[in-house]
Amino acid sequence: MRLRENILKTWLIRRRTVQFLMIAALLLQRFEEDFIAGNLSSMTISGLELSDPLAVLQYILSSGNIYLPLILSSTLILLFYLVVGGRVFCSWICPLHLVFEYTDKIKSRISGADKSFGISTRYWVLFLALAMSLIAGIPAFEVLSPIGITTRALVFGTWLGLLSLPAIAVFEIGFSRRGWCRYFCPIGAFYSLVGRLSLLRVKINHSLCTKCQVCKKDCLVPDVLDGPINGKRKIVDSGDCTNCGICIDVCPEKALKPGTRF
Repeated sequence: MRLRENILKTWLIRRRTVQFLMIAALLLQRFEEDFIAGNLSSMTISGLELSDPLAVLQYILSSGNIYLPLILSSTLILLFYLVVGGRVFCSWICPLHLVFEYTDKIKSRISGADKSFGISTRYWVLFLALAMSLIAGIPAFEVLSPIGITTRALVFGTWLGLLSLPAIAVFEIGFSRRGWCRYFCPIGAFYSLVGRLSLLRVKINHSLCTKCQVCKKDCLVPDVLDGPINGKRKIVDSGDCTNCGICIDVCPEKALKPGTRF
């Protein structure tokens, strides 16, 4: 009983707050364009230009142009994720992640296939997206991205594009747990590379850890916890960690806490 006793999920509350604020910010553009405009690929907030580094890289490859203001706006985002963790984008910002966390809960309650496509698959998808941008002369993934389609739907009300969400949800529930995020999303692949160098990390106190594995049962990418639990790491150093805080919330011994890589 001790393992599950009335845990106050502080990090979940914080993360949900940020997720819903981001969705609200996208919806706000329908009523107030002076303060905020754009989507997760490129956005202006009170005059500050912010651009997704992967979207900018696709633009450069597809157009052959190097536009300095665009590079500077993406550098701000890149520096931010180098501090907080690359895949913080996935767990705190991406609206699809919010949706698929709930499909993950459904998946955990039913029996069914959980096919692995290999973590390297998403890096091949990332390479393919960049190669197609160069060859076709268009930012390839930006055109087809379920994330881009979803954010454009929120901004412009083009709800037909949201049909991709139930298709991915069915795939994840029926065939592969969190298959899109784990194996196919090139944005997740890009930010996992950034995350390998990030400053903020989850730290473990080995003297408190009882290896109960509760954290792994709740973690969305449980393999990242193997090294710390087995005593081989003092921090979760994998670029795949999303710094979502779920493991910190559920650890009954409070052996996990936020910290830095140093």
